[in-house]
Amino acid sequence: MIKVKNFFRSIGKFLWAHKFLLIILVLALVFLMASMVKGMFLKKKGTEISSNQVIILKKGDVVNSINENGKVVSSTSTDIFAEKESPVSSINVKVGDEVKEGDIIATLDSSAIDEEIAKKKASARANNKTVGAGIAAAKKRLDEAVENRSNGTNAGIVAAKASVEQSLDAYKSAQKTYEDYKNSLEKQYNPEIVGEKNSRENLAYGEKSSQLKYNQLINDFSDNKKKSSDNRVLAEDCNSRIDAIQSRIDDLTRKSTDIGIRMSDVQNEISDIGSKGQSYKEQGSEVNKNEAKKLEDDIKSKRQELNSLTRYQEEIKIELSKLSDELANAKSQKEKYTSEADALDKEIDSQRKNLDQMSIDIEKAHDDLKSDADKSIKASQARDDQLKTYKLAMDTAENSYKAALVSLKSAQTSADNEISMLRDALNSANANSNNLDEVELKYLNEELEKTKIRALKDGTITKIDAKEGEVPKSAIARIETVNKLKIESLIKEYNVKDVKIGTKVIITSDALSDEEFEGRVSFINPTPEDLDPNSQSKDVNYKTEIDISKEDSEKLSPGMTLRVKYILSEEEDTYHVPTTAIFNRDGKDYVLALKKDGNNTYKIANVEVKKGLENDFETAIKGKDLKRDMKVLSNTQGYGEGQIINISEKAENEEENKENLENKENLENKNGE
Repeated sequence: MIKVKNFFRSIGKFLWAHKFLLIILVLALVFLMASMVKGMFLKKKGTEISSNQVIILKKGDVVNSINENGKVVSSTSTDIFAEKESPVSSINVKVGDEVKEGDIIATLDSSAIDEEIAKKKASARANNKTVGAGIAAAKKRLDEAVENRSNGTNAGIVAAKASVEQSLDAYKSAQKTYEDYKNSLEKQYNPEIVGEKNSRENLAYGEKSSQLKYNQLINDFSDNKKKSSDNRVLAEDCNSRIDAIQSRIDDLTRKSTDIGIRMSDVQNEISDIGSKGQSYKEQGSEVNKNEAKKLEDDIKSKRQELNSLTRYQEEIKIELSKLSDELANAKSQKEKYTSEADALDKEIDSQRKNLDQMSIDIEKAHDDLKSDADKSIKASQARDDQLKTYKLAMDTAENSYKAALVSLKSAQTSADNEISMLRDALNSANANSNNLDEVELKYLNEELEKTKIRALKDGTITKIDAKEGEVPKSAIARIETVNKLKIESLIKEYNVKDVKIGTKVIITSDALSDEEFEGRVSFINPTPEDLDPNSQSKDVNYKTEIDISKEDSEKLSPGMTLRVKYILSEEEDTYHVPTTAIFNRDGKDYVLALKKDGNNTYKIANVEVKKGLENDFETAIKGKDLKRDMKVLSNTQGYGEGQIINISEKAENEEENKENLENKENLENKNGE
């Protein structure tokens, strides 16, 4: 007992002596317990992430596109030039006026031409007073010839018509004799023909019966042999077709290259002709102006050739694609035909034994039929000879009738020639009596017309450069068709291969509150635009033209700048996530989905997906486990299946939100470039 009391007394003294140590131990124990509780709580709470790191799955469109700028231009634009170097006396239109083809939009000074025309007309009136007596005589002879021709009283025509009627009666009689005898033979009226026919039919039936039996025996053999041979031939044809297709592919490739070279040559020719034409215009003489007009026609022809070459090159591209498919199909067919032929050859050898006797039977039936046919041939030959005699008589009568028609035609032609000669004589007499120096007067009227500057087509006046009282130094005015507009745009060299004729385009404009218009690429210039020497950019660009609907064009005006988005590819109504939300493991693609695991607590689960269309920002996905409004992590780095996640409903900070927005804009701009 004393020892126990002494033990506890010793302990008390020790604890009192080390009371500060005891306090520290108690505090450490409390801290340890608190840490354990906190650890248990944190383990359940999980890793906290911002809500902007979570994607809510929705369906939408994924687009791969190119962003460029564009400009509204009219479908057609025509500059109106003056053909004469004369001061402008009046301008009849203003910018914005609607004009029709042929409307006078301006006039040049014509006083000198008007004075010269007045002099020529006065001279003409003085020379036009005398009419020769020969005109009346020539008119009388012409009237008599025309009356005889129209009334049928011309002697030559009357005699020719009588000959035609007589020869026609003879031809009809010979034709009837020939046709009656021919019908009697074809319809087999006489007993001899009927007997010959019955005998021939009986023997033919016997031969046919034997042949049918033979055919029945040989059919399988022949079919199998033919099938085997056909398959061998088809296999060989496939070989030939493979070679031909490959040769065609090579030929088309060369043609495409040649077309590209020719297109470049045509462009150079257009440039040379244009320079030459401009030189002629500047020289100003009438001859040079006519030469300049011819060169303009040459330029139009060259441009048509260039368009034709462009279409041809597109057709070659389409045909090359089809030929590639045909090449693969031909190789597959060759393997199939070879295999089938090998199997058929094994069956053919067992089908040769029962054909010899039936072949003998067929030969005998054939000989019997031939003997009977020889008898019929001799009798038929006599009838054919008689038919030929009747045919010769009919042909002779027909030739006589045709000769009579030719004679009638000749008589009519002679009468017409006489009338023509008399009419020429009358016209000559009239011309001699009415010599008004018409060539000079016609020339002066043409020069007067050149002083009237007319619209070359329907359209709207968009520019007027001429001034009254001044000689035009350039175009007088410009006419554009503004009721149907198009969009011109430039695409960079490294993007031109991705844009095709018919590519969908989305068009927006700040001036129209970002209203969207849809268009289609209608033209891609095969040659690049000239580099601007004043620009620091060295990018090579190709011009495109984009067609829009008439309704949309009415909302735009020439010169308006636009934003142009070329839709290279798109996948509609599909789930889509940032590309960073997808990772690959063992050849399969996954996203990290968040499954509800408590109050605002989620467990990460791998969900397999199939990737679709992808751009620089996002990727389309499909998968049987995907559902609308499913939560998915936008970035998989640092996260794995089974991990517990807590989502904060507010962004971590404004700087992070700003950074995310800037990253998205940078990706979209990169896609546009």
